[in-house]
Amino acid sequence: VTATMTIRPGKLAFGEVAEILVFVRIAPAHYVHAATKPDEPWIPLTLNVSLPDEFEFSGDWRLPAPEKGPDGAQVYRNSVLLRRGLRARPKSRPATISVTGELRYQACNDELCWPPRTIKVSAPVSISDQAR
Repeated sequence: VTATMTIRPGKLAFGEVAEILVFVRIAPAHYVHAATKPDEPWIPLTLNVSLPDEFEFSGDWRLPAPEKGPDGAQVYRNSVLLRRGLRARPKSRPATISVTGELRYQACNDELCWPPRTIKVSAPVSISDQAR
């Protein structure tokens, strides 16, 4: 499993909204769990992003619909794109800032699951006092 974060557009004026994009690539013949029921032992795909004071989220994380995996579990195969709006707060000062996060997952194949892992992701974004 690999992951990269991008923010589009990479330059915002005060109050404008961009989108955080986290692209997760999953090795062939493997999958990660989308969600788990309380009695399931697997770790679902989760993303925790810490925002600097200059930003706030706009909306919730959007993910594609998972597919049905072994034993009816909800899984992602091949790749998944996580998306969430990001707004530059009106009182921010012009700067280039890094937004960071941690993607947690447990990769499995049809025979076994590996221990949970965490990937650190980050992307720069600039705040300008001028509109795009």
